Amino acid sequence: MSDVIKLLPDHIANQIAAGEVIQRPASVVKELIENSIDAGATKVDLVLKDAGKTLIQVIDNGCGMSANDTHLAFERHATSKVSSADDLYALKTKGFRGEALASIAAIAHVELKTKQKDSELGTVMAVEGSEIKSVEPELVPEGSCFSVKNLFFNVPARRNFLKSDPVETRHIVEEFMRIALVHPEVGFSLYHNGSELHKLAATQNLRKRIVDLFGKAMNDKLVPVEEFTDIVGISGFVVKPEFARKTTGEQYLFVNNRFFKDRYFHHAIKSAFENLIPKDHQPSYFLYFDVEPSSIDVNVHPTKTEIKFEEDRSIYAILKSSVRQALGKYNIAPTLDFEQEMAFPHSQPKKGEPIRVPTIQVNPDYNPFDTSSIGAGNGKSSSGTTSRKSALQPNKSDWEAFYGVSTSERQDMEALRMEFDHNPKGNQEEETEEEDKIVVSPDTKEFIQLQKKYILCPVKTGFFLIDQHRAHVRILYDELMEQFMLQPIASQQLLFPIEKDMNIAEKSFWESHAKQIERIGFSWEWKENHISIVGVPHMIREENMEEFLDELIHKLSVEDIDAGEFAHTLLLRLSKSAAIRYGESMQREEMLHLTEQLFQTKEPGFTPDGKRVLKTIDLLELTNDF
Repeated sequence: MSDVIKLLPDHIANQIAAGEVIQRPASVVKELIENSIDAGATKVDLVLKDAGKTLIQVIDNGCGMSANDTHLAFERHATSKVSSADDLYALKTKGFRGEALASIAAIAHVELKTKQKDSELGTVMAVEGSEIKSVEPELVPEGSCFSVKNLFFNVPARRNFLKSDPVETRHIVEEFMRIALVHPEVGFSLYHNGSELHKLAATQNLRKRIVDLFGKAMNDKLVPVEEFTDIVGISGFVVKPEFARKTTGEQYLFVNNRFFKDRYFHHAIKSAFENLIPKDHQPSYFLYFDVEPSSIDVNVHPTKTEIKFEEDRSIYAILKSSVRQALGKYNIAPTLDFEQEMAFPHSQPKKGEPIRVPTIQVNPDYNPFDTSSIGAGNGKSSSGTTSRKSALQPNKSDWEAFYGVSTSERQDMEALRMEFDHNPKGNQEEETEEEDKIVVSPDTKEFIQLQKKYILCPVKTGFFLIDQHRAHVRILYDELMEQFMLQPIASQQLLFPIEKDMNIAEKSFWESHAKQIERIGFSWEWKENHISIVGVPHMIREENMEEFLDELIHKLSVEDIDAGEFAHTLLLRLSKSAAIRYGESMQREEMLHLTEQLFQTKEPGFTPDGKRVLKTIDLLELTNDF
């Protein structure tokens, strides 16, 4: 039998490696900017075209590379940061595997311009599909400039799986912000299709960097956290509890200047906010861990966003305690002054003044019910003699006057008591008769609302159990979608506009979907990064406006929503906001109207997002059960 195992060619191996390292344009941005930071850059510019699909350009003023280094940089497993296995447990740089540039060059057209500080000329290299096309010396600025064009040009299947430009741009901005948050000493800029999204000046103030990224309103929301132990040093900020949201907000964890995700530590932070925020809300935070490099393993995930900690349980306890302490220190959490509780406040006696024993004056003959027989605090009757016993004997009329029980109220209570004595079950008999009437006569048009959540609708063959909220969602969605396809949804102007602060990225995502947002009934005005909502869809409830806007902004800035499904997502969320809530009472006519509308829809059994609306209860099944 002939041999079947063979070595893969380098260009195929590089494409396979690229599948792990380079998932989307944001992966390229992450790798290139991290290389710039490792090269000692103090200024990094990121230029994008078509969400990075056409061009990703990273320009830095780092140390640059020599001509020989440019050749080695695009080889697999070529790195300047690791020379032995022990170095993996003492890493202080971001990149170390030596696969990033080789993977990028395998699936894109790459041009590198680089020059070292002491060199007169730099090097310009062009690479296409892992193949070096040209290398020439040229006069270029100090540092490095990587231009990555036509990403996935030789892997069309991967390119077809990329999301829309707004979604891919959001991922790039997120990677950009993660690096900018941990390196405030570096100046960053971000341009997309000629528009400036971010311009961050270098600073030593972390709070200023956070405010520059997330808007001026963030400054008043931050609570400093600082705790240093032999195991871990924790610093950074948490956002005040009153600004917690139902959706995941700004949640950033860093260890040794490296971003990572960890549900275990997130649980510690959320536990510290216990009883300060609702259970369905999420805290926001920017927290930085400083640990010994040998106590963590950063080489457990291709994207290096998951990290293993040796002392994870101890760090959990320290993290929870430090956040809780910070919230209490800045008067966010309720605190008790135990020393103040132990003693009464008192003033110090003046020098030379004798100490006086406090005294209490009590009138033993005072009767709150008898004011005619008590003198002005002298404890004597009108005849001038002490009558303590008689003064302390209130009669029945005194007690009734004290509690304010009138004659008419006594009669009402007595009548109510007699009624319950006559019919101890109250109105249960009437309810039982009503239920019996429905069960015996399934053809009746009566409805029952169960627990203010379900509608029991009798039919010839049994019952329909209908979820009132989901049924209304199904009805509203069909109506809105039909209207949306023909004309914009009617807008209701607000007397008092809703004010929101957005960061530059959120504003960009909002404007990229502006036509569809306006078509569903919203109107707004901009003042820099401050938006004023002046009009909302006519059917949305006033109490749901803030929540709807928060979720809309969250979907734009966090979730992957393509333009094609954006309208569906908006209309579904709008239907949920305007639909009947659980816990709302419904009259018979309302239940009848809702049921009739439901069965006129195309899919009465399920909501637009696939949740069940109704359940059939067959009389034959009930008969067999009994």
